Amino acid sequence: MTTFPLEISTIPLSLGRVNPRWRNDLAFGVLFFLTRILYHGFLLERWYNMVAPPLTLWPICAIVLVLHAHWMYSWYIGYMKRLKNGKGKKEEGEGASEKKAGGQLFGSMD
Repeated sequence: MTTFPLEISTIPLSLGRVNPRWRNDLAFGVLFFLTRILYHGFLLERWYNMVAPPLTLWPICAIVLVLHAHWMYSWYIGYMKRLKNGKGKKEEGEGASEKKAGGQLFGSMD
Protein backbone atom coordinates (compact mmCIF):
# COMPACT_ATOMS: atom_id res chain seq x y z
CA MET A 1 0.00 0.00 0.00
CA THR A 2 3.00 2.28 0.40
CA THR A 3 3.38 2.71 -3.35
CA PHE A 4 -0.36 2.98 -4.11
CA PRO A 5 -0.28 6.83 -4.22
CA LEU A 6 2.13 6.60 -7.17
CA GLU A 7 -0.82 5.56 -9.35
CA ILE A 8 -3.01 8.59 -8.56
CA SER A 9 -1.69 10.41 -11.63
CA THR A 10 -3.26 7.79 -13.88
CA ILE A 11 -6.79 8.94 -12.95
CA PRO A 12 -6.91 12.06 -15.17
CA LEU A 13 -5.08 10.11 -17.88
CA SER A 14 -7.74 7.37 -17.77
CA LEU A 15 -10.61 9.86 -17.71
CA GLY A 16 -9.23 11.42 -20.88
CA ARG A 17 -9.25 8.03 -22.57
CA VAL A 18 -12.87 7.40 -21.55
CA ASN A 19 -14.04 10.79 -22.79
CA PRO A 20 -11.66 13.14 -24.66
CA ARG A 21 -13.51 16.17 -23.22
CA TRP A 22 -12.32 15.11 -19.75
CA ARG A 23 -8.66 15.13 -20.81
CA ASN A 24 -6.60 17.42 -18.59
CA ASP A 25 -2.90 17.31 -19.38
CA LEU A 26 -1.97 19.84 -16.72
CA ALA A 27 -3.75 17.88 -13.94
CA PHE A 28 -1.93 14.76 -15.08
CA GLY A 29 1.43 16.54 -15.07
CA VAL A 30 0.94 18.09 -11.64
CA LEU A 31 -0.22 14.81 -10.10
CA PHE A 32 2.59 12.91 -11.83
CA PHE A 33 5.16 15.33 -10.40
CA LEU A 34 3.65 15.23 -6.90
CA THR A 35 3.30 11.45 -6.72
CA ARG A 36 5.91 9.96 -9.03
CA ILE A 37 8.69 12.46 -8.33
CA LEU A 38 8.20 14.09 -4.90
CA TYR A 39 6.50 11.18 -3.11
CA HIS A 40 8.87 8.73 -4.75
CA GLY A 41 11.81 10.83 -3.54
CA PHE A 42 10.33 10.77 -0.03
CA LEU A 43 10.06 6.95 -0.20
CA LEU A 44 13.64 6.70 -1.45
CA GLU A 45 14.89 8.77 1.47
CA ARG A 46 12.91 6.71 3.97
CA TRP A 47 14.05 3.37 2.55
CA TYR A 48 17.67 4.49 2.21
CA ASN A 49 17.84 5.60 5.85
CA MET A 50 15.93 2.60 7.24
CA VAL A 51 17.83 0.80 10.00
CA ALA A 52 18.01 -2.97 9.38
CA PRO A 53 15.47 -3.13 6.54
CA PRO A 54 13.98 -6.56 5.80
CA LEU A 55 14.72 -5.90 2.09
CA THR A 56 17.08 -3.44 0.47
CA LEU A 57 14.60 -1.51 -1.65
CA TRP A 58 16.35 1.80 -2.15
CA PRO A 59 18.40 0.80 -5.25
CA ILE A 60 15.24 -0.30 -7.07
CA CYS A 61 13.44 2.83 -5.92
CA ALA A 62 16.32 5.00 -7.18
CA ILE A 63 16.27 3.35 -10.62
CA VAL A 64 12.50 3.76 -10.92
CA LEU A 65 12.76 7.40 -9.79
CA VAL A 66 15.21 8.06 -12.64
CA LEU A 67 12.73 6.46 -15.06
CA HIS A 68 9.88 8.62 -13.72
CA ALA A 69 12.06 11.74 -14.00
CA HIS A 70 12.70 10.86 -17.66
CA TRP A 71 8.95 10.40 -18.26
CA MET A 72 8.24 13.72 -16.52
CA TYR A 73 10.79 15.47 -18.72
CA SER A 74 9.29 13.90 -21.87
CA TRP A 75 5.77 14.90 -20.79
CA TYR A 76 6.93 18.46 -20.13
CA ILE A 77 8.55 18.77 -23.57
CA GLY A 78 5.39 17.44 -25.24
CA TYR A 79 3.12 19.65 -23.14
CA MET A 80 5.11 22.76 -24.04
CA LYS A 81 4.97 21.83 -27.74
CA ARG A 82 1.20 21.39 -27.51
CA LEU A 83 0.85 24.78 -25.82
CA LYS A 84 3.02 26.41 -28.47
CA ASN A 85 1.06 24.83 -31.34
CA GLY A 86 -2.33 25.55 -29.79
CA LYS A 87 -4.58 23.02 -28.10
CA GLY A 88 -7.22 23.09 -30.86
CA LYS A 89 -4.80 21.98 -33.56
CA LYS A 90 -3.35 19.23 -31.36
CA GLU A 91 -6.70 17.82 -30.27
CA GLU A 92 -8.12 17.89 -33.78
CA GLY A 93 -5.11 16.20 -35.34
CA GLU A 94 -4.55 13.67 -32.57
CA GLY A 95 -8.20 12.77 -32.19
CA ALA A 96 -8.51 12.06 -35.89
CA SER A 97 -5.49 9.77 -35.89
CA GLU A 98 -6.64 7.96 -32.74
CA LYS A 99 -10.09 7.48 -34.21
CA LYS A 100 -8.58 6.16 -37.44
CA ALA A 101 -6.24 3.81 -35.56
CA GLY A 102 -9.04 2.64 -33.28
CA GLY A 103 -11.24 1.93 -36.27
CA GLN A 104 -8.51 -0.11 -37.91
CA LEU A 105 -7.73 -2.14 -34.82
CA PHE A 106 -11.15 -2.70 -33.33
CA GLY A 107 -13.61 -1.97 -36.09
CA SER A 108 -15.80 1.08 -36.18
CA MET A 109 -16.73 2.34 -32.72
CA ASP A 110 -19.13 5.02 -33.91
